[in-house]
Amino acid sequence: MTTRHWYRVEVLAGSDTHCYFGSSKLTEAQVLEALKEGTFIELDDLTYYDEDGEPRPWTEWDPNAYPRIHLNAKYVLTMIPLQEDPRKKSDGTNNVLTYPGTKQEE
Repeated sequence: MTTRHWYRVEVLAGSDTHCYFGSSKLTEAQVLEALKEGTFIELDDLTYYDEDGEPRPWTEWDPNAYPRIHLNAKYVLTMIPLQEDPRKKSDGTNNVLTYPGTKQEE
């Protein structure tokens, strides 16, 4: 299984900014290189935080979309590497529902 690296990415959308939380097979150095080159960056396992600060699956926000995004490097303002999967509870269990048809990681 490929190691997944988790990121918080802030992008410019007009006069607003939006934050995305997701994973990538790219290491931090590879993401920075992609940003430098101006290529799109794919984040999988897209997650958002609800009003209570709990991580939720992107498919709850938009059930018609796959839980991934392709970010245009031109609009990325910040990229913060995360130490671990933000969906995990302190006991290591998954805190977010999985996409239908996929197996929940233990």
